[in-house]
Amino acid sequence: MRRAVLLTIAAALAAAVVSCDGNDGNGVLDEPRLDSVSPGVVSVGDTVVLAGVDFGEDWRETRVAFSACGFDDATAVRYAVPFSGSTTELRCLVPDGVFSGGVRVEDGDWRRGIGVVNVVPAPHPSNVLPVEVVMLAGDVAKIPFGDAEHDITLATGESPEDYLLVLFNSAVPPFRSYTYLYRIEAGTYPVDAGEGGAVAERDPAGDGSRLFAQLGEEERRVLGAEGPRPSLLDRRLREETKRILDGVVAPEAPAPRFSAIAGPGPAPQTATFRVLENPDGYLTDPSNFTDVTADLKYEGAHTLLYVDSETYAAAISDAEAEALGLAFDGSIYGIDRNLLGEESDINGDGKVAILLSPVVNRMTPAGAATSEGFIAGFFMPGDLIPQYMPAGCTNGMEIFYTIVPDPENRYGNEYSKEYALDVIEGVLAHEFNHMIVFNYRVLIYGHGYMGTYLEELWLEEGLSHIAEDLNGYDRSNVLRANIFLADPGNTTLIHGGDALDERGAAYLFLRLLGDLHGQEIFRSLVQSRLSGTANVEETTGENFLELFADWSAACYLSGLGITDDPRFNYVSIDLPGDFGDLRVRETDFTATSIQGDVRSMAPEFILMHLGAGSGYTLSISGAAEGKTNAVLVRLE
Repeated sequence: MRRAVLLTIAAALAAAVVSCDGNDGNGVLDEPRLDSVSPGVVSVGDTVVLAGVDFGEDWRETRVAFSACGFDDATAVRYAVPFSGSTTELRCLVPDGVFSGGVRVEDGDWRRGIGVVNVVPAPHPSNVLPVEVVMLAGDVAKIPFGDAEHDITLATGESPEDYLLVLFNSAVPPFRSYTYLYRIEAGTYPVDAGEGGAVAERDPAGDGSRLFAQLGEEERRVLGAEGPRPSLLDRRLREETKRILDGVVAPEAPAPRFSAIAGPGPAPQTATFRVLENPDGYLTDPSNFTDVTADLKYEGAHTLLYVDSETYAAAISDAEAEALGLAFDGSIYGIDRNLLGEESDINGDGKVAILLSPVVNRMTPAGAATSEGFIAGFFMPGDLIPQYMPAGCTNGMEIFYTIVPDPENRYGNEYSKEYALDVIEGVLAHEFNHMIVFNYRVLIYGHGYMGTYLEELWLEEGLSHIAEDLNGYDRSNVLRANIFLADPGNTTLIHGGDALDERGAAYLFLRLLGDLHGQEIFRSLVQSRLSGTANVEETTGENFLELFADWSAACYLSGLGITDDPRFNYVSIDLPGDFGDLRVRETDFTATSIQGDVRSMAPEFILMHLGAGSGYTLSISGAAEGKTNAVLVRLE
């Protein structure tokens, strides 16, 4: 199913005012009254003088609101606080992010009870007067549409000008692969779709399988541990965990717990574990698990590393197993814990166990690793709620499960030692975040039996990829991000979460949040009781659509020298230098139309080359149930 978003471009003299069917939000009130705005043509940072009457007894209790399209939606309004004034005059600076539209005065003690995310409307808004905002190079305007239709007017000077238009739809889709059709019709004004004009069809299954199949052999090799097959396992583990917790009744007394290894005391040299062998089976069915006897190969301050006794000798030596255990114990454990939070210790041994077993290798069908990705390792939430799991479906302890190297291809897919051990380290950094999140969201906040505080998939996976990055395993993050950058309009940020491109988008989004707010923000996101966009808003103190718009602009602007605004420039990564090209549809007004699909909360980039001394009106309309937003950037 698709909903149309129609974008037509027609030439006209640049209008001085942009409005939305005369909609002024709360309407004209007797007081205060706005009589004039001077100057009527401004740029961001300019001083504007508003004259009128009854601005209030104390001008400090007023604010000036700018909107490109009505004032009903708080996300479409940008505010300025006057720096001087009286009952008849206010002076303020034009805030960033504005575009041509209307301005009004809001009188009242608006500071009381206001939060950044949920702004309480001022009790006494004035009438609305027009104001034209001229964009300078580097300016970024954000225009959430107040209605289904909206006009954007642009007038060029003596030289040609370039603008970047980013379209995204903030409607909540009825299913994950839902897309919105948009079209740019130029009339007599040509549009050139450029090299990447046709929009690629979205994966019908929404699991990234088509994207993975289109990658080169080396890229599939690097991303194999997080390809379509392991992504489906991640989703299944989450869904099954939620199902289990939803069926739990609050216990009257603590239930007995089973633990394969219980502490304190020395760890057993040989132990038997229950290991999931059927990735498609229910986590509460013991027939989907098998017994594994394993030998202790490494014991550190925080880590126990066991290797399945079935493993052939040439697969991994004792020294290699010890080095892997040391990598987790001496590095990964401390980095994840310091930056994200603490794990649980339900069995009281103070250790996190790692089990390498061919059972995990066999979860990927023979020969499928390079075509579908492979399950390299996982964390089982059921291990941390043993009192609610059937016997034979839990080990009742903190434990990860991973493949063993298989250089001789005895278990179905060949993995060299060097490759497998590197992959396992990255998996441990990733999965440790999942274990930490489960500790806070279920064991602490949910008192061990509630799934109320489970994090949304897109954000938890994004944080796990950040954990990989913080531990130095960044190559696969770059490749995932490149898949997103190659067709961003086909990648939703928040309505998926487990496809390769979606993980790449979440990684880039969180990387920018970390640059803006410091790495401490990752810990705050992990340990919040909120989830998804509400978690991001509470942690950052900003509206999510605002953050999404800034991030969209940063995906194009970062590192180009167009603006030095930190909101639009990465610090921790070199986006233009180390990552692939961003797909941008170019328009120079020489063809008739372009069209394509854009997924909900996915940014579609359109570069517009405007001729000198001309005026343009972009009339943008969308389906009534859609929520179209635009980010407009003046490039030169």
